[in-house]
Amino acid sequence: MLLAEQVATLDLLSGGRVDFGVGKGYRDSEFSGFGIPIAEATERYDEALEVLRKAWTSAGRFSHHGKHWHFDDIVVEPRPLQQPHPPFWVGAGSFESIRRAAHDGFNLLLDQIGPIDLTIERVAAYRAELESSGRSGYAGQVGVTRGLHIVTNEEERSRAYELRKQVLSRIGGLARGPGAERYQNPSSFADTNIADEDAALIGTPDEIIARLKRLEAGGADSVLLVDATGSKHALRIFAAEVMPAFRGSSGDARHTSRGG
Repeated sequence: MLLAEQVATLDLLSGGRVDFGVGKGYRDSEFSGFGIPIAEATERYDEALEVLRKAWTSAGRFSHHGKHWHFDDIVVEPRPLQQPHPPFWVGAGSFESIRRAAHDGFNLLLDQIGPIDLTIERVAAYRAELESSGRSGYAGQVGVTRGLHIVTNEEERSRAYELRKQVLSRIGGLARGPGAERYQNPSSFADTNIADEDAALIGTPDEIIARLKRLEAGGADSVLLVDATGSKHALRIFAAEVMPAFRGSSGDARHTSRGG
């Protein structure tokens, strides 16, 4: 209930610009720290989303009696500005989770680990499920996270590969789908090619444009950039030399960034 009120308040304060990202978690340590069995993750996740939707869409007071939460004759205020509620974004990797996100009407956020071909397959599965569920797709519904490493010479490229391997060693547990075990096995990181896969935007501006064009053609319409160096210089190059290649495209050419 506190989360529902916080999100609704932020939606009001921002003029209806809140996007609500959700995920059920995957790290054993996160669940054990709160004394919650990880086996309950899915059922708790589903019920929590049900309660949130009731809190934002119920006219007046409502009650909820589930397995994990019980509320009697309560009201949640304020109401969000966006109706029926702020858009849900769900981080998904397995095809089962991706299809479920589409079936539930959630926007899709894909990880920075999946290679381009796998990412395109995931987008296709999402859009196919949207269609079979009778839901209409729209621009800005599919987001893809990509690591950003702009290089101008081979020495910088080598350093970018080493940094990429470090990032993958920290987030490899997020990998889902075909070949995921490679990223979850520390011994794989002795293989220098693991950082040279096309998932990350590593290269010159022209090389990065080519990778983004493939993602765009495959149905990804929003890109979140993760620059592990937090380099303002890299973002200026991206803005000046990469973004102009996507102005006027049919998709949603929004690009956001955050430091590593």
